[in-house]
Amino acid sequence: MKMAGKEKLLSKRILATLLAGAVLGVCNLMPVYAANSGGTWSGESWTKDDEYIGDKSPTGSTVVISEDNSGKRVYGGKDNRAAVANNTVTITGTIGNAYGGAGSDYDVSSNHVIVDGGTVTNILQGGILNANGDTELGNAVNNKVTIKSGTVNAVYGGAANGEGNATGNEVIIDSGTITGMVFGGSAVSENGYTEGNKVTIAEGTFSKEIYGGKSDLNKSNNNIVTINGGTFTKEIYGAYSAQRTDDYVATGNKVIINGGSFTNKIYGAYSQWGKVKENVVAVGGSTTEMKNVYGGYVNDANTAEKNWVTVTDGKIDNVVGGYSWSGDAIENSVTISGGTINKGVKGGQTADGSANGNKVIISGGEINSKIYGGYCTSEPADGNEITISGGKINSEVIAGGRSGNGTAINNVITITAASGEKPVFSADTIIYGGDNTTSSKDKRTGNTLNIHTKGLEMKNIANFENLNFYLQEDTINGDTILTLTNAKGTDISGSNVNVGMAGSSSTLRAGDKVNLLTNSNGITADNVTYGRLQQGVSLEYEFTAELSGNSIVATLVGQEEKPAGKTTEQSKSPVETQIASAAFVNSGADTVAGSGIANALQTAGSSSAEMFGASGGGNMRYKSGSYSDMRGYNLALGFAKAIQNNAGKLTYGPLLEYGWGNYTSQLDSGIRADGNTKYYGIGMIVRQDNNSGLYYEGSLRYGRMDADYASGDLIGAGGEKVYASYDSSSSYYGAHIGIGRVSKLNDTVKADIYAKLLYTHQSGDSVTLGGAGNGEVYDFDAVNSTRARLGARLSKENGERGTYYAGLAYEYEFDGEAKATVKGLSTPAPSIKGSSGMLELGYIIQNKDVNAPAVDIGLQGWIGKKQGFSGNINFIWKF
Repeated sequence: MKMAGKEKLLSKRILATLLAGAVLGVCNLMPVYAANSGGTWSGESWTKDDEYIGDKSPTGSTVVISEDNSGKRVYGGKDNRAAVANNTVTITGTIGNAYGGAGSDYDVSSNHVIVDGGTVTNILQGGILNANGDTELGNAVNNKVTIKSGTVNAVYGGAANGEGNATGNEVIIDSGTITGMVFGGSAVSENGYTEGNKVTIAEGTFSKEIYGGKSDLNKSNNNIVTINGGTFTKEIYGAYSAQRTDDYVATGNKVIINGGSFTNKIYGAYSQWGKVKENVVAVGGSTTEMKNVYGGYVNDANTAEKNWVTVTDGKIDNVVGGYSWSGDAIENSVTISGGTINKGVKGGQTADGSANGNKVIISGGEINSKIYGGYCTSEPADGNEITISGGKINSEVIAGGRSGNGTAINNVITITAASGEKPVFSADTIIYGGDNTTSSKDKRTGNTLNIHTKGLEMKNIANFENLNFYLQEDTINGDTILTLTNAKGTDISGSNVNVGMAGSSSTLRAGDKVNLLTNSNGITADNVTYGRLQQGVSLEYEFTAELSGNSIVATLVGQEEKPAGKTTEQSKSPVETQIASAAFVNSGADTVAGSGIANALQTAGSSSAEMFGASGGGNMRYKSGSYSDMRGYNLALGFAKAIQNNAGKLTYGPLLEYGWGNYTSQLDSGIRADGNTKYYGIGMIVRQDNNSGLYYEGSLRYGRMDADYASGDLIGAGGEKVYASYDSSSSYYGAHIGIGRVSKLNDTVKADIYAKLLYTHQSGDSVTLGGAGNGEVYDFDAVNSTRARLGARLSKENGERGTYYAGLAYEYEFDGEAKATVKGLSTPAPSIKGSSGMLELGYIIQNKDVNAPAVDIGLQGWIGKKQGFSGNINFIWKF
């Protein structure tokens, strides 16, 4: 019977494993040969005149080469039919080739070569997977090379020359002269990839390329090159891939530069044909000027996506987040906080594709050439962003740039001040929303300039549809935001000019004027639309703006120095928390007035106070103009005593209450917020049951409520979603009174008809809305809830085993409105005022043992302003 190819391969591997085991067993009985010191090349330890294998074993050997053995080869371990692992070679002399471990059919792993002042004239490999085996199923895994000093040619942490992979290998170079290429990991076959390999360099001189991982025909992911010093004359690659595919073949690779001298290019990842994604170059210093630095680079018609470069120090010619020769450059970024860039910055660049969604963020450093958010030659350069919050800009700034006929629209440039230090622009700086060429394609639609500081000066601005000025807290009457010096004047015709106040407060008063834009050589503002922007997420102030002389002037509207303004619709969202927490405190009142009093009646003793408890929980939606979903659990625990009187029986006692839960609120606009809430307090209950079946009851409660709020859906002053949050704490008190009558309809059926009035007061609070760009103070009014409930319950005894019950109730909320103000302006007020209906079903399990608890299982469903269910499982103890 002829075996299939895979079965034959597997059987050969099993046979090889058995043979390897037999060989190892025999070797354990043989003498152990001492490691060769390099003094002589003869004896039974040597397999050939020019080759040495440590200890004749593929695992656990230690070899030291301390003298001149030029042209020879040394292996810590070598075997093509067994795993080769945990071998060490130390070189203090001279050798031609050095291998920590070598094999083909099984893994070559955790081998180590150390060069300490020695010389390797040809190849140095921590682990090598050869291509001469039958099965070639092994991998080069976790091998290591450490060069403390010396002279070495080519260096490989791990190399897979067969069908295997090179993963987790490492090269560490403290100093020395490296005349050949350096590879953390290398793989050459279509099935072999490199992943998780590392190269770390402290010092040294390097004449050839350096690769964290290099795959000739497959992917190369998550490799890292870290350089702290040294001299480098060739390219440095976090990873290199030459796979022909449309898949992402180089992802998660990094090059970290903390120092050194460089004269060539640096790539986070380089792909000959496939896509590159999420690769990084971080430059923290250099003693010479680097050439081009690319986060990710594709040398073909494929995509460079979400790659980035960060620069905190050093000198660089060009910086590009992601580059594609003829594919798309999408969502790449460059972040610069220090250093000097002399020839250009591009978030994303492509020669023949589109450059969309790329970013450049500058908070420091000096830029001496053009800055592009995205750049291409013919296709669209849309949706790119540039943010400048510091540094010195001696060049043009172009959000979406191209030299051909593609569009450059919906790009954004934002200028702000980091830690109070605003950026400085040269006298020649022009800021463009879209391209600075004369192409006939659209280079203006949707392009936006946001300015969040004042006192800026530059040559000119162009190709913006929207000009947004956010007046900061330190803006005063007569300030100028942006001064332009272009000799031909400035043309903003057809633009939308919007103005608003940012931050939590402002010194501006009604009637104050601010020069938004000025050019002494004239401003053309035909068909300009003037509008307003919001403050934080909560406020909009009224401004008028107009061209006055050579300036666009904004005037704050209002009377008696009080600005005219209003709150935004979304400012209702932070107030929803007050409704949710008030509703939750109300659910605690229902627990006390319902199962709390009922259980107290069952357990109350006439001679001494007896303990009672009540609990409940549920999931309820409260319709408040929008809605809040409240999920929580309530608990009450107290003591009750019964006193007989002429009319019947009086039951009373103190209690403690606690509740915890969480909520989700959602406005009609889709804005969602989430939070947690809890309350804890004390109370008192009382009930008089007359012999006639008539009863009166009441309760008092007092405590503390804590709640928090968080949302990532609010729209900030910049038009983008922002995170907002706060914590709140306030006191509450409440009371209820009720009247009812229990009538016996027959021997087993009773009817309870009742009316209750429940009141809860939750005190107000003042909170500051956290989150970038926010800071508004919300002053919450107290929330009062007054509810009337009319209901009836039928109960039927089920012999001695328990009691069924069912009920209906109607509830009306007379108040239940949460009000708040921000800077004296009222927010939209959510309210739960209105009607609700309730259906309840339950069963009380009565235990025959007088000391065992009765179990009350109940479920209540609600419709109307309250929608959802609540339930309880209570144990009624009698002692």
